[in-house]
Amino acid sequence: MSEHVARQNGIDATQSSGTSNRRSPTQQPVGSLDGAKHDVRPFYAGESQGLEFLFDLVCPERPIKGQHYATPAHTYRAKRTITRTPTGSQPRLPPFQTQQELVRAYFLHVWPMLPVVDARELLTAFIDREGFISPLLLWSLFFAAASFVDQDVLKAHHMPSRKALKEQFYQSAKDIFDLQEEPDKTVLIQSALLLGSAWYIDLEDRDGMWSWIGVAMNLSFTIGLHRRDNYDSIVPCPFPRSLRRLWKCLWWSIVYREVWLSFGMGRPMRLDSEDCDVSIPLPQEVYGHNLQTLPCEMQSYLPHDLERLSELWINFLRLSLLLERLVKNYYRPRSVLPSPTQFDEEETAILSCREHMLSIMVPNSPHLAVHAAHLRTYYSAVLIALYRPCLVKKLEKSRRFNNDFYDHVAARARAAARETTGVLNDLLGRDAVATAPSMLVTSMMTAMQIYVWEILHSTDLARNYAYHQLELHMMVLSHLGKTYWTADLQHNLFTEALKALEGGSTDAREAVHSTNHQHTSQSDSEIDKDPSDITHVDSGMLHSTLEDFLLSFNPFMGLPMQPDELSGSVDLALSPEEPLVVDTMHHRLS
Repeated sequence: MSEHVARQNGIDATQSSGTSNRRSPTQQPVGSLDGAKHDVRPFYAGESQGLEFLFDLVCPERPIKGQHYATPAHTYRAKRTITRTPTGSQPRLPPFQTQQELVRAYFLHVWPMLPVVDARELLTAFIDREGFISPLLLWSLFFAAASFVDQDVLKAHHMPSRKALKEQFYQSAKDIFDLQEEPDKTVLIQSALLLGSAWYIDLEDRDGMWSWIGVAMNLSFTIGLHRRDNYDSIVPCPFPRSLRRLWKCLWWSIVYREVWLSFGMGRPMRLDSEDCDVSIPLPQEVYGHNLQTLPCEMQSYLPHDLERLSELWINFLRLSLLLERLVKNYYRPRSVLPSPTQFDEEETAILSCREHMLSIMVPNSPHLAVHAAHLRTYYSAVLIALYRPCLVKKLEKSRRFNNDFYDHVAARARAAARETTGVLNDLLGRDAVATAPSMLVTSMMTAMQIYVWEILHSTDLARNYAYHQLELHMMVLSHLGKTYWTADLQHNLFTEALKALEGGSTDAREAVHSTNHQHTSQSDSEIDKDPSDITHVDSGMLHSTLEDFLLSFNPFMGLPMQPDELSGSVDLALSPEEPLVVDTMHHRLS
């Protein structure tokens, strides 16, 4: 707790309880980030578009409200045992057959919605060896693809899970990135976007999704990707058309990732589309020209229906801009509800965008149908983003609108949540959950929050129905937890919320461990590991860290903990009779 924060809580950090007499002249102030023994760290849970809506639903009368928490330091970073590559040497590439599977997984599952490489250029260099592929780009691509590899690739690497494989590839890419020897900013932006595609490693977020998208954004600003270029006026143009096309896709990939991360994490957006004038790509610009003229071997790496996939992506970009407008207009600290006219206009725009997406669909195209299914959940999430502030205002007993309006909004929110549930059933029927992107967790989270709201505001059959739908979502999260750490966190968080709703155990440790899902299957755990062949990554320790975090960061409980109950010793500048609230963890920092 810094001196500024201590004084806000009515404590003078230099005089309270005689602590200044016990502190040596060279000792860092408690709470200083440079201190060697700061056992409590600040954590921001985000605004209502993130987690706070769920907290207000389940525990509206919790002791201290707010988005600011204090959490024990040990919950921030997992102690991973990693054998790093010797300085000056490149990490050893996997066998070429494994590389082929990874490149194919990227183009089939990641590239359609994250087209950050030039397919013609990369496949030509990869298959025909006609060109150079940056090691940084290659390892970053392998990392993004590792979320979708099958068991054969895991066995080839003696890896127990996708998470373990992702950790190995991530570390290889990050080691190269940190050397700062890559001269091409385009490659650096590509790498940052790929490394930020599915990485949620710890709460410090020094190298998580939020940080990597920020890196990509800042680098893009330095070369002006956010502005329409004037290179056509230079004769001859110094940059090929294919590179300028790629730059446009890179920028718009940054935009949509930033919008959805801001929405999911409840944080302010770091860019404003009004500061940018680069146009949305045309369908023929998304993946490049004349890919159908590539040799058959190269085309085998690419998905079918590229024309319609490009239209889906462009439609998704337009949806992301609608979400940006909602977040900026209705989720800021001093924002107000839309008027009925504004509400209808926003809803009409979202539904119109959704109808256009559905018109792109064609029958008998399973791969296209899976991508469209994911998009359907994103549309539902954006609709819920529009409806949810009205539900919050109703909870606060706002009288701006009549009950009929709120009932209408609540019915629409339920319908949007059920649309997401219907898509999950569809994905389960197609056995396609294993290849779902990490963004599906965000759209599921919004639907699950509405089901929690329905549990609190329904009776009998409707209430039981909401519980039933939540069980399906929890099952899908459990499966996604084999690949994504953020799915683990959401699963544990909603488990605690349900326990609080049901008046379950008040023992946080018992609550978490009683619902601990071992996401690595028994068959996976039996894969033999050869320590001499692989980089050792203890992915299980990371899972434990997320659980430990939830033990301390638990807004569904209001059990105060005395300072001496924290692990380690720390001078909190508190009077002896004043407890530190650790389980509710609410400390206003502003």
